[in-house]
Amino acid sequence: MARSYDLVKAERIGLILSPSNKDAVLFPQKFDGRWAVLHRPDAGGDEHIWSAYSPDLIHWVEPHSVLSEEGGAAWDNIKVGAGAPPILIEKGWLLIYHGVKGYGGHLVYRVGVALLWFYHAIHLWIIVLVGLFCLVAVAIPTGLCG
Repeated sequence: MARSYDLVKAERIGLILSPSNKDAVLFPQKFDGRWAVLHRPDAGGDEHIWSAYSPDLIHWVEPHSVLSEEGGAAWDNIKVGAGAPPILIEKGWLLIYHGVKGYGGHLVYRVGVALLWFYHAIHLWIIVLVGLFCLVAVAIPTGLCG
């Protein structure tokens, strides 16, 4: 986390979540007076997208899993991670995320979408829709594996 008052100079504040987290994206608005983040903690081998909430961008509480990898033959069967910050659209929050599938000992990354709703009464994100197919897949061998 860093902050800037002029978008020229930045003051580094530090990590907002523990070091064993990846792919953190912040929602561009507060929910019930708190910030929300999507992230991927090291959860014992599970590579899910989780959310957490903070009143001050420093102390994060109420973590829970939002989107898990699909498993089986799905295009995102090994892990998923947030991409860009979610985008508010008419039907909810559009999440662009990456999914990973193993092919012949290599990890293949692809891009997909999910639609999220925030239920204020229970402070939880609900997945309304997940694309069954990836939106973007690289077609040249040098771009396939990460």
